[in-house]
Amino acid sequence: LAYKRTIITADQDAYIVSSVDNIGNICLNIVQIILLYLTKNFYAYLSIMIAKTVLNNLIIHIIASKRYPYLAKYKGVSLDGTMRKQLYSNITALFCHKIGTVIIVSTSSIVLSALVSIVDAGKYSNYVMVTSGVSSFISVIFNGITASIGNLCVDDNLDYQYVIFKRVAYISYFLFVFTFVCFVCLFNDFIQIWLGNEMQFDLPIVIAISLNASILYLRNAVLTFKDAMGIYRQDLFKPIVEAIVGIGLAIGLGLVWGTFGVIIGYTIATILIAIPIESFVLFKFGLKKSAFGYYVRTLLDVGLAVVLVTLTYYICTFIPNGIGWFILEFIFVVLFSAIVFFLVTCRTAEFKYYARLAIQLIGKIFKRRKPAVKAVGGDNNRGEQKAKDFEKREEFSEKKDLGSNNFEHK
Repeated sequence: LAYKRTIITADQDAYIVSSVDNIGNICLNIVQIILLYLTKNFYAYLSIMIAKTVLNNLIIHIIASKRYPYLAKYKGVSLDGTMRKQLYSNITALFCHKIGTVIIVSTSSIVLSALVSIVDAGKYSNYVMVTSGVSSFISVIFNGITASIGNLCVDDNLDYQYVIFKRVAYISYFLFVFTFVCFVCLFNDFIQIWLGNEMQFDLPIVIAISLNASILYLRNAVLTFKDAMGIYRQDLFKPIVEAIVGIGLAIGLGLVWGTFGVIIGYTIATILIAIPIESFVLFKFGLKKSAFGYYVRTLLDVGLAVVLVTLTYYICTFIPNGIGWFILEFIFVVLFSAIVFFLVTCRTAEFKYYARLAIQLIGKIFKRRKPAVKAVGGDNNRGEQKAKDFEKREEFSEKKDLGSNNFEHK
């Protein structure tokens, strides 16, 4: 049943799938809470998750069948040998990418609990819970534009594709800098209010966690275009190599530096393997341009993030602890990091493009809310104006007739 999701997403209606999933998740959480409260049965808790997945896929299957009934007549049609071979090759490559991603994401807690302690693994899970929530929200943005980018890559030329890529990359750069600064400056204060001082990590570990989370947003533009263009086979073994190197570095550095070493080991693997290979493959086989400019811009934004996080964190050290002060600190960090990024990049074509969009959007909003200006007196004034216009036309007509008579008399 799940394959019907791809039809709706490819038709640029991913919001339908997201709506069904979000409603299903809300209902799932409510039912799970009730079941745990009444039965205290973990198997029932897991069974409801499976039932929710099946039900979601069934609902999407029904929606897709109603929206695209004409696809039913192709049910018995089979693909030719060339198309089938290409499809299997892409699926195999995509499967390798997914396996590598799962290994990278899922093994960090295992390595932490094995090399360091279960306590640190528990602390780490609290930080990951926050970053995962942010990632889920941001992924909605990029998942929503994947189908549109795929359509763009089929219909338009490479120069325009590159222009759109730079606009999407600008969003990725902003999200990287913005989230990295916010995570580093706000993480421990939030954990202190939420769970207490004993559940906090030291600053180096917080920086490693923040970098490991934010670096994903830096990759979003490249990954979105790779997915839209179907570029999987060209870097087939990249995720497997990244997973092996990441686990190896995590274990080796974890034995030396503990929790910090485990987390930074995965980050180093991403920086040295994933980012260079992904961008190189996209620019060579997709955009067909040199990736040098992208690498330079990435390094500049990383430097901006380092300078900005240092300055922002120093200022935040003067803010006292407490819920009220944390709210003020949160507002300051969000506004300060965003404003500085926009000021630094305000001369770029991408910033000017989004600034124009923002101005147009604000103009439309105020135009809709602006009330119609009515003359004092309402309909009476409109009637008087019509009478005056009529009198002027009559006067003009009389003058015209008088002039004509004089001409005939002469």
